[in-house]
Amino acid sequence: MLKIINLAENNKFIDFAINQFNQLDNIDVSFYILQKSFNPNFIRNKNIIYFTDEKKLIETINKENPDYVILHSFYFMHLKHLCKIKSKIIACSWGYDIYSDSNNKYTQLTKILDTKLYKDKTVKLLNDTPIIYKLSCLFRKVKHFFTREQYWYNKLVNKFEYFSTILPYEFDLIKQKLPSIKRFEFKYINLVDNQIKFRENKNKEPIIIIGNSADPSNNHADILKLLEERKIKCKAYIPFSYPYDVKYYKENLKNYAKTLKYIDCIFLDNYISRENYFELLNSCSCAIYGFTEQQAIGNIYQMFRTGKKVFFFKDSKMYNYFSKQKLNIFNIYVDKCFFECYHATIKQRGCGRFAVPFFM
Repeated sequence: MLKIINLAENNKFIDFAINQFNQLDNIDVSFYILQKSFNPNFIRNKNIIYFTDEKKLIETINKENPDYVILHSFYFMHLKHLCKIKSKIIACSWGYDIYSDSNNKYTQLTKILDTKLYKDKTVKLLNDTPIIYKLSCLFRKVKHFFTREQYWYNKLVNKFEYFSTILPYEFDLIKQKLPSIKRFEFKYINLVDNQIKFRENKNKEPIIIIGNSADPSNNHADILKLLEERKIKCKAYIPFSYPYDVKYYKENLKNYAKTLKYIDCIFLDNYISRENYFELLNSCSCAIYGFTEQQAIGNIYQMFRTGKKVFFFKDSKMYNYFSKQKLNIFNIYVDKCFFECYHATIKQRGCGRFAVPFFM
């Protein structure tokens, strides 16, 4: 019997993976979860094993000697420890562990896909930090040099036998860097999401959701700047509960939002359950995603499902990908319908519902 150990941190997507693996027959499947003290408990399934010590976790995996270890992300614990896994490794990436910003002088690691993540206004907010913070970033970069983090990252990546990415083009890009890697088809899906139906927005002004987190790669400020320049009066929800390590960016963005005349920014600082969050998405007129690489795919699919308009920057790889799939998506800069983003058309609703089974 094939033996598989899934290794993950405690996050809100792992329940979907557990539910899928529980449906498999004739496979011995276990889930080992690394529980960090500052993480809330998102997982509802009971048949899992928790660890708080990384070394003990790796020792247990090697003692169990599974045929495969599936890493659900590979940047939630020390890379050096992960490199000690003796079994064959399957890597599932959501994006953070494979993308790095080539123009950020404080970037601590060059990851598999090194690209430009931040636009001009966002770069200004990122650079507007106290000198002590900049020094701490440089210190971490020096520390990573001496702890050989780049070496361990490269070594771990080269141990992977199979790789799962959210969208197909990401695997193609990785394949160029890792020619021997093989594709592992896996999606974090939840059938409950399909039960949320289209709700037409009847507010007098647009309600927009911008991005999916506080991560600067959402380029929130560049989107807000464009909306303000176009004098679009609207309410903008901005998910802001994570990540935890962008304190000064969060402060700078909130200060910038206070200067805006036409946009009422509502920062969602506290965690919202997935069900309530998708209900919030359904209440919005449209979504604007400012990232240049794959991100927030669950949010985007949900907007498609409920027939809402979705906007990207034209240089976003996701804009290019969805355009090739003949989806009715929009360019932030040039689409005239941007000013009519109160609700989706019948055509879009049909397109959104059709898109879901195609992608998932």
